[in-house]
Amino acid sequence: ETPHETSISKLSERYFISSASIVNDLKVIESWITPLGLSLIRSQSGTHIEGSESGVRQAMASLINGVINHNEPGNVVYSRLDPGSYKALVHYFGEEDVLFVQTLLQEMENDLCWSLGEPYYVNIFTHILIMMYRITRGNALPRKDENITSCDENIFSIASRMIQHIEKRIAHPLPEDEVWFIYQYIISSGVVIEEHNDVSVIGHMHSSDEARLITHRLIASFAEMVDSDLSQDTALYDGLLIHIKPLINRLNYQIRIRNPLLEDIKGELQDVWRLTQCAVNRVFSSWGERAVSEDEVGYLTVHFQAAMERQIARKRVLLVCSTGIGTSHLLKSRILRAFPDWTIVGVVSAGSLPSVLTDDIELVVSTINLPAVAMPVVYVTAFFNDADIKRVTETVITEKLHRATSLVVEN
Repeated sequence: ETPHETSISKLSERYFISSASIVNDLKVIESWITPLGLSLIRSQSGTHIEGSESGVRQAMASLINGVINHNEPGNVVYSRLDPGSYKALVHYFGEEDVLFVQTLLQEMENDLCWSLGEPYYVNIFTHILIMMYRITRGNALPRKDENITSCDENIFSIASRMIQHIEKRIAHPLPEDEVWFIYQYIISSGVVIEEHNDVSVIGHMHSSDEARLITHRLIASFAEMVDSDLSQDTALYDGLLIHIKPLINRLNYQIRIRNPLLEDIKGELQDVWRLTQCAVNRVFSSWGERAVSEDEVGYLTVHFQAAMERQIARKRVLLVCSTGIGTSHLLKSRILRAFPDWTIVGVVSAGSLPSVLTDDIELVVSTINLPAVAMPVVYVTAFFNDADIKRVTETVITEKLHRATSLVVEN
């Protein structure tokens, strides 16, 4: 209800807890809202939050995102929202307004001729509901001195039509500043990429010279840390490029998105996460320290993890085997079944190894112990079981990532 005042006694009566507990809770709230540019003002007449309307809306969105359970079971008929998001938004804003915004966004996507990615869809959905709520209570959003003449006219006209629909819905006139508000959220949203889409074409449509430069720098920085050549990985470049342009817009407009998989990414992809964070800090250093949030880094991490796993897909491999020809054929066939894009350049004995090692061999797979060689060696059983596959993966990817992460930590 910002900027309206309340009192500790009123809060105590409303929530059936002691005044001391309310005081402690207000301290927590104060530390939480400060990074959003908001202040907790205490006076004899009461307590209220003070700050920009943008900050208030961001705080409301963060609160709502914090209670959404994205793993909520069940399904929602005729809705792109996951059950957890739908339940939370209906709880705070009512089902009628949620259904209205759902229709509004469906029309928007039809006009755009492309669909928003899921986290961006939920983000703009939430912020439109918050905007409607705040406007009906007399809290409009003042626009900063952005130059509207430089905007995308098609998207701005779509945002204008959306505002007209919202005005009819809430029976309340909206200032043009709110058109700019919706416009910012549209151009700061990523697109849905489906399997049949030409990613490179979509990337070109949703990119800029600045986005392409940042994408190249991110890839170069990450590749340097892991000592790998990623310059020819078009899937990595195209995937990052589609994400970077709206990311730049989000930084410019101070729009935050939530990554519901963040903790899983930080836990399961720990090494790539830390390396991606380092690459992002280097490339975006001019934007200020930690300008790119952990949620954003999480999305970028997935692209780099996929790139590292593609690194294992194409290898020139030499097999070293001491047993009979039948066993060596079995080993070769099982390796190719697990890694079909590998090229087995030969199957040799340990004694022949020094004479056949060449620079184009990237990995040695052996069933017997070998003297030290100047390239990665992984030891497996002749039957190449699941444990062997895991061992190969760890040798090719995990150890390299561990080394790179250790160097980053040391520096």
